[in-house]
Amino acid sequence: MEQPLLYLSQYYENNRDEYIDLMFDVSSKRKWEEWIYIFLKGVSESCENTIVTIHKVRELQDQYKEKCQQARSSALLLSIIDEIFDKLYVTVPAIKNLTWTGYTAAKNNINKLIEHGILKELEYPGRMKFYVANGLMALFDR
Repeated sequence: MEQPLLYLSQYYENNRDEYIDLMFDVSSKRKWEEWIYIFLKGVSESCENTIVTIHKVRELQDQYKEKCQQARSSALLLSIIDEIFDKLYVTVPAIKNLTWTGYTAAKNNINKLIEHGILKELEYPGRMKFYVANGLMALFDR
């Protein structure tokens, strides 16, 4: 990640009624303290959740790399894994460009990652195939 990211919307969605009531109190009764408290609580909880997610992402990336190293796979797979964690998905042409290999070699590397249980083809209508890491997507699919 180039910069830290906070996703406050989930906290406010989970506490929607209280948040809206407090916003109303700010506009109608000028009660700022309670709203500031819930706002800062949201920031704090979002920070904690983000830190936990970042650790899980790093652990998963390490697990994927370890799986490939134990299988004595090509070092190119490690680069592809890094690309997955950078872009969240890959395509054969993108891997071809990343690894400076031909189309067949790029497709074979993707197939090895599928065999290792790291990638799966994304069901997407269209000609180009996209591949995602299920484990990575599951971390963000809450």
